[in-house]
Amino acid sequence: IDKVLKCCIEKYPPKKGKHSHIIQATLRIGVAQLLFLQTPPFAANKETVQVLRMYPTNPPVPEPMIKFVNGVLRKLSRPSSADNNETEEEEAELVGQVLLREKTSPRDNIAPWLLKRWRKDWGEEKTNLMCKEIMPPDDSLATSRIDLSTKYSLGHVSGADGNEELQSLMSNLGEDSILLPQGSIRVGLSLKGDVKSWPEYDDGTWWVQDASSTLPA
Repeated sequence: IDKVLKCCIEKYPPKKGKHSHIIQATLRIGVAQLLFLQTPPFAANKETVQVLRMYPTNPPVPEPMIKFVNGVLRKLSRPSSADNNETEEEEAELVGQVLLREKTSPRDNIAPWLLKRWRKDWGEEKTNLMCKEIMPPDDSLATSRIDLSTKYSLGHVSGADGNEELQSLMSNLGEDSILLPQGSIRVGLSLKGDVKSWPEYDDGTWWVQDASSTLPA
């Protein structure tokens, strides 16, 4: 987030002053909403500006600073191509998204001291892999998915009967569902809507349970 802000602000972080920490915090919040939470640009900009206007400081945050924050967020939330018409504008990539993709890397989110330790313990190649896993370049890999435990999961792990039923259940839950090593099913993005409407919910065949909670400590 800070690297994106540095690309469009001549002096960042803001000079130390009474309100500098507030300005930096609100800029970060606004960018997080725009680039990571998929908040509509208008809402992200408006809410961030409102926070500054309502922040209980004495004296209050000066109006020029509020306008500065608004200007930065509006710049980042503009479509990256000036040639887009109004219909295309809603789907166009934002300036901030372009900066995030082209000017940042997964390493920007790792503390320098930790990177140094990883390089020492694991080497450069494995360090790069760990950084990529923490911050996947593909948005779909970072999308939250639901894990399901099933009444067939234990049989899958032990090698007993139930694999056919498990495979059949996975097919019903969507072709992009993934069978995890411990027998849980990670539901793909193709299955949407209320979980109560998903196949075999009423039969009690599966229940929502994060895969991490099924692993022995």
